[in-house]
Amino acid sequence: MTPIVLPLTITGPTHDINALDLAELFYAAAFDRRTEAERRLVRAYSNGTPEEIADATEAVAIARRLLADATAAVRRIRGDQ
Repeated sequence: MTPIVLPLTITGPTHDINALDLAELFYAAAFDRRTEAERRLVRAYSNGTPEEIADATEAVAIARRLLADATAAVRRIRGDQ
């Protein structure tokens, strides 16, 4: 599987960032990525080629897996079941 890079910029002091903070940032970035992928898919269905629809569908699937991983990370760190 190809690694996926999510944009992340931390401004200000970083000495008090813990694992939960990073997991929540990962979750927020994954949520944004999924939202944008779903918008892209809607646009592709409305006026895209079959190839654009296939690409957008794949992007949504990847984004949903990222969000699931991020959700699991936050729950694991918090101790949720």
